[in-house]
Amino acid sequence: MKIEKGRLKALWEKWTPTQEKFVFDFEHPEQLMIGGWGSGKTTAGVRKAIILSITCPGSLGMICRQHYTELVDSTMQTFFNECERLGIIINFNHARRLVQLRSIDPNKPSVILFRCLDDPTKYQSTELHYIYIDEANEALTDEMKYQFLSKRLRQPKMPSYFFFLTSTPPSKNSFLYQLFVERKNEQRITYKASSYENQENLPESYLKSLEDMPPDLKRKYLYGEWGADITGKPVFTEFNKQIHVNEKIKVNSDLDVIRSWDFGFHRPVCLWMQIDSDNTLNVLYEYMGTDIYLTDFAEKIISISNKKFPFCHFVDTCDPAGAQTTDKGKTSLEILRDFNIIPLYRRMPIMQRVYIIKKLLTTLKGNRPALQIHPDCQILIEAMMGGYHFPETDSPKIKEEPFKDGYYDHVVDALGYAVSIYYPIELPKLTGQIRKPVALSSEKRYLTGIKKF
Repeated sequence: MKIEKGRLKALWEKWTPTQEKFVFDFEHPEQLMIGGWGSGKTTAGVRKAIILSITCPGSLGMICRQHYTELVDSTMQTFFNECERLGIIINFNHARRLVQLRSIDPNKPSVILFRCLDDPTKYQSTELHYIYIDEANEALTDEMKYQFLSKRLRQPKMPSYFFFLTSTPPSKNSFLYQLFVERKNEQRITYKASSYENQENLPESYLKSLEDMPPDLKRKYLYGEWGADITGKPVFTEFNKQIHVNEKIKVNSDLDVIRSWDFGFHRPVCLWMQIDSDNTLNVLYEYMGTDIYLTDFAEKIISISNKKFPFCHFVDTCDPAGAQTTDKGKTSLEILRDFNIIPLYRRMPIMQRVYIIKKLLTTLKGNRPALQIHPDCQILIEAMMGGYHFPETDSPKIKEEPFKDGYYDHVVDALGYAVSIYYPIELPKLTGQIRKPVALSSEKRYLTGIKKF
C-alpha cells in the first residue's frame, strides 16, 4: 500500500512515538499495541482505522470491543473525537451502527461497522478489509475467536488486510501473549507504550496516582509490560522483589543442580536450583514449554542443562502424579527413565508446600533470605508477586487453595516439589545440615540417594 506518510501524519497534530510506529506499520498483517493506562492506545487504533478507510476507497472495516456499552462509551467516543476536525464523515447510521467516510476517491466512500464481540459468529458472512479490536484482552480470549474473526478478512479488491489490536497489558497466561509472543512469526508484531509517552495529555495528578501503585501493578499499568492479573489475594505476600530477587547468585559446579519437573502437555515446567552451604535455596533458571510432549520437553531440558550448567551433576524431583498409570502408554516417570532421569517425589498437600516456601521467604540466613531467585526466572517472580493467588470468591464452599490458572500454578508447583523433599515439613529453624528425605516414593525403583550439601 503506497501512503504519503507526511500528509497522513499531518491529519493530527500530536503523536507519541509508539502511536506513530503502530499506525504506519503496513508491513505486518497482525499487530498488537499494549500500553499503560492513558498511553493513547485507543487513539492509535482508531487513527489506523481512519487512515485505512480514507486511503482504500470502498473499504469495509470493523471496530470492535467485547461489550457494546464500553464500545459506545469509550472506543466510539474516541473515534468521533479523532474525526471531528477532518470533515470526513458522510453519514452515521446509529440504528445500523455504521459510519460512512470520505475516501481519496469521491465516488467510493468507505464504511466502518461498530460491533461488540459477545458472539462473533454473528459476522460469519461479513467480508472485511480490516478488523480493529479495542481492549483485546477482554475480547480475544481463545483460538476459536481468533480463527473466526481473522477469516473475515477477505473483502474483494483490497490491496492488503489487517487485524490490529490494542490492549491494556494482559497476563502471560493470556491468549494474546500466546499468539503474539509464544507464536510470534513474521506476520505478527507487538508494540509497547508506557503512560509517560502521553504525559503531556495527562493530568499530573493522574500520573502521580499511577506512580504510587505497587511495583507489580506499575509494571503493567504505567510501563505497559506484560504481567500478572491479580484477581485475588496473592499467596506469597511475604515476597519482596528487592529482597528475594538476586542477580548475583550463580551456579556452583561443586554442588548438585536440582531440576524440578512439573508435567503436562500445555505448560510443562522445569526449574534449576541449588542449595548452598548455609541451606539457602537459589533458584537459578526456569523453562516453560508450550503444547509439547514429554519426550520433546525432556530433550529440551537436557539441552538447556548442558548449555547453562556444564560439568554439573543433576538430581531431579517431580510431580508425584508422574507415577500414575494411565491407558495412554508409559507414565511420565517411565518416559524420563528412558533419558536416564530418575526423579524423587513426595506426596504432600499444596498448602503444606506453600507453607514451606513461605517459611523460606521469611527466614534470614545471615543477611539474606533462605530463598533467592535469579532475575532470569521471570515467570516464577511474577507468580510470587501475585500471579499465584487465592480465588476471589465469597462462597464458603470453595476450598481455600490457590487458584489454578494453568500458568503460574505450574511454576510454583515445580518449586513446591523440590522444597517438599529437601526441607523438613515442620521447618523449625532451617539450620544445620539438610536431612535426607524419607517416605518419598512408594516405588523403590524410583528412589535414589540424595547427596548432602
